[in-house]
Order: sequence, then C-alpha cells, then structure tokens
Amino acid sequence: MSNLQSLIVAHRGGAGLKPENTLEAFKNSVSLNIDYIEIDIRKTLDNKLVLFHDEELNGKKISSYRYQELQKINPSILLYQDFLKFIKDFEVKVDIELKEKYYEEDIIKLTLEYLPYQRFVMKSFYDYSVRKIKKIDKRIKTGLLLDYHENILIRIASFFPELRLFFSKADFVSPHYKLLDKFLFLKRMNFFKKNCFVWTVNEKVDLEKMLAWKIEAIITDYPDIALNLRKYYQ
Repeated sequence: MSNLQSLIVAHRGGAGLKPENTLEAFKNSVSLNIDYIEIDIRKTLDNKLVLFHDEELNGKKISSYRYQELQKINPSILLYQDFLKFIKDFEVKVDIELKEKYYEEDIIKLTLEYLPYQRFVMKSFYDYSVRKIKKIDKRIKTGLLLDYHENILIRIASFFPELRLFFSKADFVSPHYKLLDKFLFLKRMNFFKKNCFVWTVNEKVDLEKMLAWKIEAIITDYPDIALNLRKYYQ
C-alpha cells in the first residue's frame, strides 16, 4: 500500500450508524473526519442520477421510477448532484460505485463539475464500465469490484482477476474481504501493484486483521469503530 495508514471508507455513508446513502449519513461521516465516503449511483426513468444501492424499491426497478415518484416513497433519496453540492466544500474523498452500465459519461461530467480528480475514485462490478471510464478520461482513478459469490465459478474468477484488471485498465481492485487470505490473493495484487479497497469489513476481528495487514482502504458500515482501532494498530 502507498499510505502510512489504511484509509477508512464509510460504506454508503456509514450504514451502521445512519440511514444509508442519505444526507444524514454523509453529515455524520464528515463529522467523524473520515477519509472516504462510499456511495452507490443509479439512474431513474427521467434520467436523474440518484444515490440508491438496491436495484428495486417496493418490487419495482429504480430505473422504472421517475425521481419525483421515488421522493414520494422515500424523501431521503438524494440526487447525485445534491450530494456533490454538499460534499464539495469538505476535504473528504468520494468512492463512487456505478451500479449499472451505460451512463458512465453522465456521471463523469457531473462529478468533474464539483470535484477535482484527486477527490474521487470510480469503481464497478462491470468490467465494461471500468474500461469505459478510462476510455473517456484516463486521469480518473478506477477500481474493479470483486464479489465472494455463492456461485463457485464466479467466486473463482474473483480469486484470479489479473486478466480482468489488465483489460479493464483498473488502477486498483476492490475485493470482498473474504477473498484476501486465500490463494495468495493479497501477495498477487501486491506483485501487480494493485492496491485494495476491501469491503465490507464490519466485525472487530476482521477490522483488526485488515489494519494489521495495512490494507490500502477499508470499507465499513462502522467507520467510527474503524477509526478508533486505527489509532492502536497503525
């Protein structure tokens, strides 16, 4: 890793502390003096970029709602632009996850209206999106997300992502924490100079392990606990 200490990333704004992906959560994360805030972006039927993790709400895809309809169901659902307006005046960086493909250019354009390159990273489970971001603007730092999937074939692919990292041009890898201590995963990523943004690390014993290993960035629902532990381990 390049940092003297692990970066602590508030998953969905710190979902264990406040309602996820909400202004309330982001304000709390800022008050903790967190290193990064992680967010999820989807697109609505009327082409609004919103902060929402799940594909569906009330059994209906987010992409089939208009933004005003979402607001009636859950008024705390934020427009990505409103999040940017809030976060731009603070020093905290942003870990942006693209939940879907094909609107990479929209997200890049809007992000750069508010944040300089050094204030954010972009990542996705979709190799296409990671590669597309680099094709649009190679100055953006990108990451490839890897899941510890129930499907054994998908899980094996996550354990050995080297070719995917090469073809997607990802700058870093963002693996599920259970991938790190098997098949020399961490050593291989270090060999290829790919830092790890590890998710989602919530148990104290796992947070301690990641800190002891000096992982580049630790994504957690409990950033307050992670920050306190970092004082002792690093």
